Amino acid sequence: MKQVPHWEQLTAEQKKMEIRRMEIYSAMIENIDHHIGRVLEYLASTGRDKDTIVVFFSDNGANGFEMDSYPHTDKAWMEHNSDSRFSNWGKRGSRIA
Repeated sequence: MKQVPHWEQLTAEQKKMEIRRMEIYSAMIENIDHHIGRVLEYLASTGRDKDTIVVFFSDNGANGFEMDSYPHTDKAWMEHNSDSRFSNWGKRGSRIA
């Protein structure tokens, strides 16, 4: 199993990339929270919150493999179908995990 290095072992460039990954993850969580809140507010405003069960499921997230390790997504496919430059991370068309 691949070991994850300690923060202190990362280069400045690696830290920059990991910080951006954390920012993107936090933004996704904030977006999910916002939209679940909208559903709950709607249910409360219509009085349906008293007889509705809301179930939220989630898996453990991305598995950590690089995208080009999947079938039919080699490096050429990735370059043609993605814009994964660091400056585009978190935007449409970026694939970082």
